[in-house]
Amino acid sequence: MLKLTGNRTVFLTDSGYEHFRAVIDVIDKVDLFEGMADISDIWTAWHKVVEKWLSNGSEPENADEVVHAITELVAQEIDEHTFIVPLFGIELDSVDSFVLGIMTILRMSVDVLHASGIEHDHINVPHLLELNKNYLWLKGTTRGTPHVAQQKFSDQAALTVGMLAITAASMYELGASGFRIGIIMSPEEAIGRSVWFSWPEKTRSLTTHYASPKGQMFVVNKALGDESDMVRIIYRTFTILQKANGRTQLEEAIARAVYWYSDAQRDSILVMKLVKYWSCVEAFFSFENGKITQAVTSGLASTLVFGGFHFVSTSEYSSLKKKIANLYSLRSRAIHRGSHQHITELDVAQFSQWVAWMIISMVALVEQGYTTLNDVKMQTDRLDGLAINYNK
Repeated sequence: MLKLTGNRTVFLTDSGYEHFRAVIDVIDKVDLFEGMADISDIWTAWHKVVEKWLSNGSEPENADEVVHAITELVAQEIDEHTFIVPLFGIELDSVDSFVLGIMTILRMSVDVLHASGIEHDHINVPHLLELNKNYLWLKGTTRGTPHVAQQKFSDQAALTVGMLAITAASMYELGASGFRIGIIMSPEEAIGRSVWFSWPEKTRSLTTHYASPKGQMFVVNKALGDESDMVRIIYRTFTILQKANGRTQLEEAIARAVYWYSDAQRDSILVMKLVKYWSCVEAFFSFENGKITQAVTSGLASTLVFGGFHFVSTSEYSSLKKKIANLYSLRSRAIHRGSHQHITELDVAQFSQWVAWMIISMVALVEQGYTTLNDVKMQTDRLDGLAINYNK
């Protein structure tokens, strides 16, 4: 949706959206901002540019004008950003700060802001520090748009915390089991709402961040109150999960997939979300040694396209398989090469929906009398073969 001047609203057609998204994908792939901005920043800038041009009744003369307009907006957001966040599981002995490379552990006070020349009169800093008086703080500076800089800091903080945990584990007989070291930038890491600070170099004005619980509220009575086939399947899933014993092989796989889905949707780290969502898929399709990629891609694609709810149209089968294979390669890079910065929020969001649809489709197969994973595999292999021959 595009909001134009004069209280006008424009909705893109499917074709219009494809062209809109194509511009974003091209600029993201060429890494025009050298890692200082991400796809969400490019999306926001391009959205503003299109709204401006449509409002003025103008259009670009060439591709260079498009790139320049987006670059100009994104460049305005790139800056050095300093972050100071609560740190738990660490004590300072006889010192007020401890430098760890580009990061510093410190006892936070208003004096820290004074010494750095940070404007903070608009914020009741002493009150916020009192609320977090039991914590030390971790300080670091990264460059990028606010979103990218925050992610870079979070990644660097995770590495710093990880090294502290490794150091502790190397010195104590029980390893890391007695320690819990981390930063608090989200409510998943603290009790209730979390508070932390940052400031950009250009303005040197303090900003407070209040991270309330993530996600929208899921209204259960409305979502599960109708009598559709989907809702019936969801209730059947509860029946399977709450069985004390006597589950079939397929029902056990469903239970494992639901377990990993529950864990994935609560995880705050994108790469771990993706890995855990793939665990859901592998609960059904990973039993072919040496052919796992083929098994999971054809299995998931066949289930989404030919399953009882036909979540994806038959015409999209080939492109869907390619997308799934690409997502599995991203998972493999994380698992086998230790990569952790190659996943986008869009990747995870789309995949989470596909996996949810897959699990629901599996429960529908239970209702149809399927009991083993081999039963499922025989059908998905057959349907995959038919789809491949049809699209030749």
